[in-house]
Amino acid sequence: NQALTELPPFVEKGGTLIIAGEYHRLFGPLLGIDEGQHAHRRKLDFEPAGIDSIGLVDPLERHLRFGISDEFSLMGTGWTQLASGAERLASYEDGKAAIVRHRTGLGQTYVFGFNVATILYRGQSGRDEWFARAYENAFEPTGDVFLRLLARIYTEGNPTAVTLGTVPQGKALAI
Repeated sequence: NQALTELPPFVEKGGTLIIAGEYHRLFGPLLGIDEGQHAHRRKLDFEPAGIDSIGLVDPLERHLRFGISDEFSLMGTGWTQLASGAERLASYEDGKAAIVRHRTGLGQTYVFGFNVATILYRGQSGRDEWFARAYENAFEPTGDVFLRLLARIYTEGNPTAVTLGTVPQGKALAI
């Protein structure tokens, strides 16, 4: 596959690569992770490096809920062994890494052990009852946190990054 040969040099030369879902199995060494364990995930906690990376200030942003039981949860992969240069940004309730940043060469990779699109879809479609901590009219930052993280990765990894009109009047993001 062309990606298997072209992506490692891209990162080594200063590129930023983001992988989510099962594609991590193809790029384990580049991402700085082991094989990982796929399981039901109910909770995600950001580590100090992740809190600093995104600028999480509200305690609700630092501890996110992915489900209420195995039946109503998010499937995700967690990693126990990280390579030198790999940094855990967030962990699941069992202590396995959920989001990992790996600096390699002049670039860096990010791997998400879960499907971010699923989280955003649930929040946008009113199907976030597994994530929400209140029935209604309460602050639930899950989707916002991941959008902010992706925006930060994009702007830090690309010196010519442009984001236009992401939120009116430069206000904090809210979906």
